Amino acid sequence: LAILALLSVVAQGQTTNYSGRLCATGTNVTGTLNVKGKSSTKIVPDSAFVNLRVVATNGSAQAARNEGAASWAAAERKLKNQLFLRESEIKTTDINLRPNYIYIEGKSREISNYTFTQRVQVTVKGS
Repeated sequence: LAILALLSVVAQGQTTNYSGRLCATGTNVTGTLNVKGKSSTKIVPDSAFVNLRVVATNGSAQAARNEGAASWAAAERKLKNQLFLRESEIKTTDINLRPNYIYIEGKSREISNYTFTQRVQVTVKGS
């Protein structure tokens, strides 16, 4: 450490103070050592999260739900059969079924149709 401090002083022409014993000469030196540095690290990610959403709109709540469930079942089959994902890597994060309204002037709102939404998070792990 002391030799590095002295080399940095000579190389940069700066005064560096150090407290300790120089190994090569056995001389005691007292003072302060200031060190500046920068570091960076690159890593390869070991997993990724992909968020998917299935949306189905239909005239009845049951039809919207059935259509959405069928769409998700088809997508899930592809994830498992083509990407070889396991059940543990696929997680439903939200399911929602809501009415959509139309507003007619002079009348109250009326339900026009229903929307089913299912959000899923897929974890893809590196090999």
